[in-house]
Amino acid sequence: MSDQAEKKLYILRGISGSGKSYLANQIIEKEGGGQIFSADDYFINKNTGKYEYKADKIANAHTWSQNRAWDAMEKGVTPIIIDNTNTKCWEAKPYVEEGLKNGYKVEIQEPTTPWAKNAEELFNRNQHGVPLESIMSMLNRWDDDFTVQSIMKTKSKFKKRDNNKRQKLNQQTITVKTADGEEIRFMSGYVGLFGTKTEELCNDNPTDLVPKDYIVQREKRDGPEHHLTIFFVNEFKTAQNNLEKAYVEEVKDLKTNKKYNNDQESKIQLWMDVLSKVITCDWKNFGVGKVVQGSDETMFQVIDWPSANECRQKLGLGKKDFHLSLGFKARDLHNVPKNVSTLVWNKE
Repeated sequence: MSDQAEKKLYILRGISGSGKSYLANQIIEKEGGGQIFSADDYFINKNTGKYEYKADKIANAHTWSQNRAWDAMEKGVTPIIIDNTNTKCWEAKPYVEEGLKNGYKVEIQEPTTPWAKNAEELFNRNQHGVPLESIMSMLNRWDDDFTVQSIMKTKSKFKKRDNNKRQKLNQQTITVKTADGEEIRFMSGYVGLFGTKTEELCNDNPTDLVPKDYIVQREKRDGPEHHLTIFFVNEFKTAQNNLEKAYVEEVKDLKTNKKYNNDQESKIQLWMDVLSKVITCDWKNFGVGKVVQGSDETMFQVIDWPSANECRQKLGLGKKDFHLSLGFKARDLHNVPKNVSTLVWNKE
């Protein structure tokens, strides 16, 4: 069997309440793994775990979901499942187009529940509080001709991915060393800490605590190395804009001893050089936490990391539940608490 045939991309479509997410989990069970991506996940409040939809953020939610799916495609994750409403062909085009480029076999599936097109029943069953009027509107704009061919003929209204810019950013990964000898790496989607001390965080865990298939899922996504995410891509601009005011002396000292240009790469390098001076491995390892959403489970090392949180706050960002991902069942759960309240094994 060819690599192309082995990599699968499932495009799901269905109104909220139709059984679409149940179908996604059925595919995961049938395939023995994979990752699910949904724009709805963007609206999950990380502190309460509750769904909080904001109409003015819908474009951000789809961009966020697409970027996560594209990253998984580049890593060869299979199967990838897109759990979105997809009422119109153009809504699915970014995923199908990128999937085909990366050698994925695309399959389209819909829930077969008797109420899948019954507006009143969907209104009663959906868990996100979607109004009846919105459900009826979605059903009215439903594309009956929804195939890979018809999808690819449409023009997507989503912002087109700039592959050249993304590839350039990936190629220009910047790495700096901290005083502890760890590496801080500027990646395409985040800034993270890697190294020996980071790996040691999970060395004391009971060996049978995290299921092996969960670990395999994480390694498919991240590779063998663990990392602690310090910043996400959507936080880069704020952090860079506040850098010189927040760390006056550090920036002055660095600019005295090193030349920085005014281009974006130099700005990132200056930011990274400051991080190497102010972030240390001053953390406390609490143990292993777990969060559950439906049939999904994610397990992680719970970390208190004072220097990193102090840095985030000085740069105008909020405190973060620092954690080191250990594994997950089908997809890594985001925007949920990952602190001591989630512990299933306490290191103390």
